[in-house]
Amino acid sequence: MVLPIPFSTSHKAMLSNTRTLIEDGLVARRPTRFQKLTTSLHTAVDNDGKFDKNSTSYDDIFNAFRLNLQLYEFT
Repeated sequence: MVLPIPFSTSHKAMLSNTRTLIEDGLVARRPTRFQKLTTSLHTAVDNDGKFDKNSTSYDDIFNAFRLNLQLYEFT
């Protein structure tokens, strides 16, 4: 099954959810194994709820990461 998720309408919610999951310590990763992901997380820029691709290294990896995390929400 394919579940299409349009970035045009859900980009702010995905960015907010990703930020919340990381800040709450609910995401674990191996920095030595996922070096590009670690770099993209450290360089990701949030401009008023919008992801700034031009200021972020490996922005495609960050987009895939936040798309993956959209399935996980904790309240």
